Amino acid sequence: MDKKRIIGIVALILAAVLLLGLFGQSENPIANEVTLERMYRGNEPTGEGYIGVSFTGEDPAYRFINIALTLDGRSEWVVRNFGVDVSASAAVTRYPGKLPSGFSDDLTNIPVVAVVSEKPLENWDGTLKRQVGIETTIAEVGKRDSEKGFARDGDTQKETGWGMLTRPVFASDSTANEPAGSRFRIDDPQPDQTNPSYVNMQLDGVSDTPQEFNECAPTAASNALDWLADVHDVEDQMPTDTEGTIDELKADMQWDGGTAPGDSLRGIQNFLSRRGLPFAAHQLDPSDNLFWDMVEEMRNGQILLVSLQYYAKDENGEWERDGAHLATVVGLSGGNVGGVSSTFVHLHDSGDVEQEASRDIREIRGDEFVEYSDDTRTEVRYAIAISPTYAEDGETLIFTGGVVPGGTIAEDRPVRSMTHGLSAFGFFTVSVDPIGDQFVGSSFEASALVIKNEGASQTIRWDGASFTVEAENPWGISGEVRGAGPISPAVHTNHPPQTGGLTGRSYSIRATFTCDAEGAASVTFAPTLSWPAYEGDVPEAIANDADYAAQLIPSDTVAITSPPFNCILTPMMQQVEDERTAIDRLESFCPGVDTTAEDGRQIGVYKGPNNECYPDFQFRVAGPDNCEADHYHGAMGDIVYSLTGVSWADPAKSSCGFGVEGSLEQETVTVSQEILTMYLGDAFLGE
Repeated sequence: MDKKRIIGIVALILAAVLLLGLFGQSENPIANEVTLERMYRGNEPTGEGYIGVSFTGEDPAYRFINIALTLDGRSEWVVRNFGVDVSASAAVTRYPGKLPSGFSDDLTNIPVVAVVSEKPLENWDGTLKRQVGIETTIAEVGKRDSEKGFARDGDTQKETGWGMLTRPVFASDSTANEPAGSRFRIDDPQPDQTNPSYVNMQLDGVSDTPQEFNECAPTAASNALDWLADVHDVEDQMPTDTEGTIDELKADMQWDGGTAPGDSLRGIQNFLSRRGLPFAAHQLDPSDNLFWDMVEEMRNGQILLVSLQYYAKDENGEWERDGAHLATVVGLSGGNVGGVSSTFVHLHDSGDVEQEASRDIREIRGDEFVEYSDDTRTEVRYAIAISPTYAEDGETLIFTGGVVPGGTIAEDRPVRSMTHGLSAFGFFTVSVDPIGDQFVGSSFEASALVIKNEGASQTIRWDGASFTVEAENPWGISGEVRGAGPISPAVHTNHPPQTGGLTGRSYSIRATFTCDAEGAASVTFAPTLSWPAYEGDVPEAIANDADYAAQLIPSDTVAITSPPFNCILTPMMQQVEDERTAIDRLESFCPGVDTTAEDGRQIGVYKGPNNECYPDFQFRVAGPDNCEADHYHGAMGDIVYSLTGVSWADPAKSSCGFGVEGSLEQETVTVSQEILTMYLGDAFLGE
């Protein structure tokens, strides 16, 4: 081989390598906008930050994300080999990491590189070289304070979390209105707990509702229950809106400035039982295997909540409880890849007050989340799993009582107690009486009672200041009562009318509705409660903070929905309806044939091809032969005729003929003598 030829071959190889480098790299799925929030605790900056990314495409092959920031010309690897769900359906995903030394909130246009990979990276230099990802800049540093609206004093074991009074309702994912089948994604085979591989399980369409003051537990549970009800098509069993669900769960959880350990689970169970929902809730205890226990629960169609206990070091360097929180689990990922074992919990955190849905990713080891500050710890106290309950066939939902979809009355209906809900700060309780089934055409009265909880107060703490709020007399009320389902009117407006100067402890509301047709219905009482402006000077730190100023508005609307009830037919109505249904079925069973002739004759017919009806006396039942079961052949030949004269030849004369016995749909219909004579001849009239 001459020298020129060798040089040519080498050149071709180099060109091929270059082309692979230019065109063989996978397309980048990361969106160009990257955000950064610094974590604060009570207006004091910490060394931890959250970097937010979103995705433009979907690729389950990518399992890890790494993010580097550049400060003063040096690259700092901030997010290391975190589990990633590369899906355009997911909302903004936030990853925690330790901020570089010398970091300042005043920084702008911070260079950032974010890359995704199939295996964990080792000795990454923070560049895009041979990686799939983006290189961009972060415009400015945001602020995220863990103590906003989070009262840690008193019982630091209560689930309170943090959050503002504004409670916008939105779905976190673009799949919120898609069929249930798209809501649950498993990208990897089932792992063996003794030798775990990798798993990525995600729930799409779970709401991410910001909580009100110390209401993390009812808000997280509402997000989970709304998702389950939507997926399993039992939304009629739920309150009419998210706010109503949260207010009702507050009462079930015995919320009192927070939710005590154990009351979250008991409250969810009470809610499910009273509303007859086909779900059950149970607790998972902490263990070294907690992540894989949660994987098994989620694989079985369950949604999870995690109860978190926070710890901080006191002035002596000892760990002390520093509050607790409840969050919704919307995904689990991780396992053993490339010799590296790491597991991650994907959360919807109601304490994130951003007006944008997001997912927070936390690494879990045993029963603790990995922290990036030496002064904090986060322990998973327990998890709550909420699951659909099925009959033995594995497909039919079992309702614990109440109304099943379609208006059917469930058997063994439990005796329901009143439905309660709590206002902001627990100042008022709204109780709705059970209504029970009503007859179509009849009017009924729905009633509710508003109770002012004397002595109820809460203390807001922020930036070293505190302010105690309490609803003083006189108080006022206004609002409306809404009907859902086949009842009228749809709403009683100005009911009750604007009423002030109240000094008593309670106020009764009554509204009359009428059942117009069959079906499931419910009634929602939505009173707006008001009380005098708070007394005393509001500390400047609280008054000048927009979020806290919103909490000092002395009013709240509480929407409480009755458990669903049925509008049912009277016995006489039901008899008429049954007869009408039977006639309609007969008329539709043999299309094109008059099956209601008063002077006609009843005959049995089989339904054949093209919806044709064939008199059954044209068929005979043959025993097993070439066909292994009893089957149909023609009684007088291989051809039978329908009531409209259409012929049907035996499709399998040497085997199962017109079908095995029982395979043809059968009905008794009335047809005129004229039809029988015209199409079948006198011979078929018989006796």
